[in-house]
Amino acid sequence: MLCVFANGAKSWWIFFHEEELRYQLFAVVKHFGFKPTFGHYVCYIRSSPNMWHKMNDLRVTCVEEEAVDTKVCSR
Repeated sequence: MLCVFANGAKSWWIFFHEEELRYQLFAVVKHFGFKPTFGHYVCYIRSSPNMWHKMNDLRVTCVEEEAVDTKVCSR
């Protein structure tokens, strides 16, 4: 399950909606560097269930899902 409630206020949602929330990941932004204001950003975007694209400045390439670090997006 993704961390969709940044302030931790999901308890009221679960109280009124007994089903578990499920989301499908469609983009990942990855930062390389020591500070958010300095470094390099790369974006991975899912265009279809089995197709991911890596956006790296002007270069766009197709990548396998294994190349996308989705582990940092779930808990």
